[in-house]
Amino acid sequence: MPWVSGGKRRESSELPLPAGWEEARDYDGRVFFIDHNTRQTSWIDPRDRITKPLTFADCVGDELPLGWEEVYDQQVGVYYIDHINKTTQIENPRTQWRQEQERMLKEYLVVAQEALKAKKEMYLVKQQRLELAQQEMLLFHELSEDNRSITSTLSGSSSNAKYDPDQIKVEIACRRERLSRLKQELAQVKQELQYKEMGVETLQEIDRKMSCSQTNYKLDEAQAIFNELRSIKKAISTGEKERQDLIQSLAKLTMNFQSSLSISDSASEVANSTGTVGDLCNLQQYCDTGCQTDIMGEYGSQDSSHLVDKVKLNWQYEEAKK
Repeated sequence: MPWVSGGKRRESSELPLPAGWEEARDYDGRVFFIDHNTRQTSWIDPRDRITKPLTFADCVGDELPLGWEEVYDQQVGVYYIDHINKTTQIENPRTQWRQEQERMLKEYLVVAQEALKAKKEMYLVKQQRLELAQQEMLLFHELSEDNRSITSTLSGSSSNAKYDPDQIKVEIACRRERLSRLKQELAQVKQELQYKEMGVETLQEIDRKMSCSQTNYKLDEAQAIFNELRSIKKAISTGEKERQDLIQSLAKLTMNFQSSLSISDSASEVANSTGTVGDLCNLQQYCDTGCQTDIMGEYGSQDSSHLVDKVKLNWQYEEAKK
């Protein structure tokens, strides 16, 4: 005669049955329940919905979730009944669930490590963008100082200034704002990187506990896995495109920065080889008011924009000294 484990059954039996329900036994002595409201019978105690976990993820230790029973037969031994799906099996569903957890955890770890690697690459790209922008600012200051000295020597008056001071101030403010935004984005990515590292460490710790333990996850550990998985999926879906955009824009910025170096050399040669203000105006062929530090990589097609920016940034330097 089969025997049904009743460790949790006693907890359910402490509660009253719902109205219209009755407890009965079959010829083998197994307990079943009659719902007179719907004129149906069930192997599942309706009180189990209150006392038992609903899924394996909610189980602690050797618990079985709602609808599962562990049965012993003299010929077969221990087997398990899933009353919800109306199936029986010899395999321990706890072991199956544990193996599934281990498989999922391994996958989560791989995905988390890939997301962490992508976040590190994104951090390096943003860091390089900031360094290039800072180097460009320094170069602008140096070249604008040189151009200012040459103009002052040849003209002797500020009335011959080639650029509108008000417009230059606007451009300087724009550049300052973009550099500030670069620093803020770098700090944000650094913080996200720290969170990713903590998430990977959490999954690795759970994996170590799982390898040393013979029980299922605790509820808080299972929730930690699913929460981390959701954050990883979100990071992959939103972060990969941003990383690719940053890499492309960094390459463009590097090319433009290198071009600015060659242009500045050409400008210096022209300035040194002429002795009149009219000849100095030839430098304007290299000038443009386009901005070269946009975050999303919106760059002008003319490499000549750097020299005018260098002159404009000199105004920022003069304003800062006041």
